[in-house]
Order: sequence, then C-alpha cells, then structure tokens
Amino acid sequence: MFKSWIPNGLSLGNLSFGFLSMLISSHAFKVTQYSPDQVFMISGLFILIAGVFDGLDGPMARMLKVQSPLGEQLDSLADLTTFGLAPAFLMYQMYLSELKVPSFIPIHGGFPLGMVIAVVYPVCAAYRLARFNVAHDSDSFLGLPSPVAGVLVALIGIFFQKFALPYWIAASIFFLMAVLMVSNIKYLKPQ
Repeated sequence: MFKSWIPNGLSLGNLSFGFLSMLISSHAFKVTQYSPDQVFMISGLFILIAGVFDGLDGPMARMLKVQSPLGEQLDSLADLTTFGLAPAFLMYQMYLSELKVPSFIPIHGGFPLGMVIAVVYPVCAAYRLARFNVAHDSDSFLGLPSPVAGVLVALIGIFFQKFALPYWIAASIFFLMAVLMVSNIKYLKPQ
C-alpha cells in the first residue's frame, strides 16, 4: 500500500540524517573551511533533525492507519543508527579518540581505551531497543528512550566547543545516558 511509505519514508529520513551525522563527524579533523567545533555542531544538529523525522513516523502511521510490524522494525533500526551509533561516534570524535593508555600490546600511541568506552553506548541502545520491541507498556517506558538519550548527547556537540566542557563531565553524561537506557527505571509516556 502506497500510504505506508509515508511513515516508512520518515523512518528512513531518520536513519539517513543519523548516518549523515556520522559522516560529518568523520570530517572534524580534515582540512576544510570548517573548524572541528563547527563540524561537531552540524553533526549534533543532524541528530536533532533525525529526531524530528522519528517523532513524526509513528503518529503518521497511526493517522493513516498503516501501522505494521515492518514499520516498527524499520523505526527501531533507524533509531539504533541515529540515537545509538551517531551519538557514540560524535562523542568518540569529540572526546574519546584521544584517550589511550599504555599497553603491553604493541599499539602505536597505546591501547585505544576511548574505543572501548565508546562502544558501550550503542550496545546499551541496541539492548534498550530490542527490549522495547519484545515487551512494552502502554503507559511507561522501561529505561530511558534511546531518542531522548541520543538527543541529550547530541546537545553536547551543539552547545559545547571541544573540551570547553571538561572531559570527565562529557564522559560522565555519555556513560549515564547509556546506563539509563538499560536501567529498570520507568519513564512516563507523553499522552
């Protein structure tokens, strides 16, 4: 049915802007007309734009009466990209890529501890989204919704220049968002 492609297209817009956010972040330290801080700001803005698409796909499917299991799965995959992978990549580029510790393994510059820390966030987002797909309550969310966590991390890229926010605060917010996604704390759904 053609009408189902309207909300599915919105989900794919969500995914596209999430992926574009990662591509933009990857250019932060290349020689361009933009400073790394400007690149991180644009990357964070793309996550917010993706959030708008994410906020519209479900209501549009309900309005058009075209809700489907395919649409639900497409939404979750888009959310993992936009609110799991893209924020983690943004934080890795902004703060975590330089975090290395001496290692007995012969790795130039030391063991990339920042990579290990960065991977925790998308793992938590994937778990949160999978848990939601198999069991969810109509009145509340179990664990912080990944779009909320992703937007909060994106705001760091938008409002703070690199290292204007102390590393330990940025890393703490990043880690806290990951833990809250997989927590058993209930959050009320907006009515």
